[in-house]
Amino acid sequence: MEPTSSEDLDERLESLPWEHLRPAERPDRRWMMVVAGAVVIVAVVSSATRTLWPGPPLGAPVVPTSTAVEAPSTTTYATPSVTAAPPSTEAFPMTEADLRAISPTDAARAVTAHAVWFMSEWLTVDGGVSDVAPDLLPVGVDVPAIDGSAKSFVESAVALSAEEIRPGSWEVAVLVRSLSAFGEGDHRRIPARVFLVTVGIGDDGPFVADLPSPGSVPAGRAAPAEFTEEPAPMAVTDAALAIMRQAGLPDEASIGTFRLGDLWRVTGVVRDLAGVPFAVAVWLDGSGERVPAPG
Repeated sequence: MEPTSSEDLDERLESLPWEHLRPAERPDRRWMMVVAGAVVIVAVVSSATRTLWPGPPLGAPVVPTSTAVEAPSTTTYATPSVTAAPPSTEAFPMTEADLRAISPTDAARAVTAHAVWFMSEWLTVDGGVSDVAPDLLPVGVDVPAIDGSAKSFVESAVALSAEEIRPGSWEVAVLVRSLSAFGEGDHRRIPARVFLVTVGIGDDGPFVADLPSPGSVPAGRAAPAEFTEEPAPMAVTDAALAIMRQAGLPDEASIGTFRLGDLWRVTGVVRDLAGVPFAVAVWLDGSGERVPAPG
């Protein structure tokens, strides 16, 4: 065999069919390379997203999403401390003084309500004394017998005052209006009366110390106002009539207008749905706005 030179060897190598020397590619190999490339792209995007928009640290509270449009706010995430101890649930023992403590306002309210309740029961007579009233009195207090034909109904009972006369004991003034009848007679409205009821506070709450005692009806009156009778502006009169209609039908012929400085006093007679008349007064300023009556 003839020796081969380096130039002949190069010519032979260049003319070799290289594409027939490489192993044939399988169709699924190319698909696997595409999938691998996609996985790499997703990993890169996920890493960039975590870097640009970091999530809340571990232990941060989860804030629920809402579909409502809200104003932007800044949320501060606080990581709970692992060394913080839970608050103590041990309560201080309640003493007897704590259980019996009561403010003066609450005490006055309690004895007032009890006195009004007692007087409402005591003056209610329907063929006999109320079944409740004797049970509110101290043991041993005599309850007078009442004729079965007597009737008395309490129309209203309100407390006028409650004065602490000694520690733990109050004197309550109760104003009572009632209707009374005897036998077959008609009911009559009894003039307003005041009864003084002594009420204390014990372990079981308020209690009546004794039978009620008659008191005097207060008769305080305001000083006469020096106003002059003058025609009022139309706005004042119309506003006064509108206010009077809230109580009934005003009789416009009875309207009177009086001036006191910059204020107007409008009086008139109003009839209720049954036709019963009663007088009212309305105070207004020059623009027709309602104001309280000067005291």
